[in-house]
Amino acid sequence: MMLVVPLVGFAIVKIHIPQVEQDAYSDLATIAQLKTEQIETWLEERNGDALALAVDEGFAARVEKFVSSVRQTQDTQLAKFISERFENASIAYGYDTMLLLDTGGRVLLVHGDDPDATPPALQLLQLALDSNQVQHGDLYREENGHIHLDWVVPISVPSQTKNGTPGKRSVGAVVLRVTAQRFLFPLIQNWPTPSASGELLLARREGDSALVLNELRFLKDTALILHRPLDAPEMPLAIALHSNQPGTTKGRDYRGIPVLAAYRPVAGAYW
Repeated sequence: MMLVVPLVGFAIVKIHIPQVEQDAYSDLATIAQLKTEQIETWLEERNGDALALAVDEGFAARVEKFVSSVRQTQDTQLAKFISERFENASIAYGYDTMLLLDTGGRVLLVHGDDPDATPPALQLLQLALDSNQVQHGDLYREENGHIHLDWVVPISVPSQTKNGTPGKRSVGAVVLRVTAQRFLFPLIQNWPTPSASGELLLARREGDSALVLNELRFLKDTALILHRPLDAPEMPLAIALHSNQPGTTKGRDYRGIPVLAAYRPVAGAYW
């Protein structure tokens, strides 16, 4: 009878472990879907804010007058109107900085903590002016450690083309800037259930490596710094970035520790 006990225990373990793993995968996939949908909704809301500003003809007319006035004597009433619009949008939608640029990239008005037209913002500016469409970039890190994501909104007024047909003429652009540490990263890092090891990673492909975009639970100050190779078949990061579909996998995390993982692409971004 004593020989039967370990055999029974072994059979229970062999039956029980796969079920535990399956339950874990199910939970992880649900959390991955939840967080992905939250990020996608947040991106869609920011795009909606930008589009609403782009089609506001009254705002565009005031921007045109203000840009013209800057070349001579700045119109304080128009400056106040635009600044109040920026302040209201910042309060309502959580933008940390809003900038008004002319078509040459010169900053005319600032609301917020980051007054510079950064190189990524200026690249988006040219794309926005050329296409007359809202453009948003990717997360980037500044020297002060702040991680930003910009939307650039072309501000256009009605005009006529050379052949006399109605068209649009760009008079400037608005930069909507969010700081990832204030909303996006807390959203990602907030694990929905008590867990001693669970964490979420937002990543993108960069060359032949996977770049982790957010702050991590077990490594500090690594957002947009930590790279891991894409040719590591045992690493969930690499597996995820080689796939365009949701999935689950066993593997080793960025520390080399065995883990179970679920992954899912984020629509509207290369994440």
